[in-house]
Amino acid sequence: MRRKSDLLRTLTSGSRESNMSSKKKAVKEKLSIEEELEKCIQDFLKIKIPDRFPERKHPWQSELLRKYRL
Repeated sequence: MRRKSDLLRTLTSGSRESNMSSKKKAVKEKLSIEEELEKCIQDFLKIKIPDRFPERKHPWQSELLRKYRL
């Protein structure tokens, strides 16, 4: 009987510690996601869409121009 209670105590104390560490990890992950989003926004703002494509060899270029009305 004693072993079962020790095992139970070990399992419950371990889960408490893991819950606290997972909360800390979530905060770090949230910050990294926000930083990643900020980087994506900055990269998007750097993109320059040309007025005209020199040679429209690919149909997707024309489709993009029509889609975004350029």
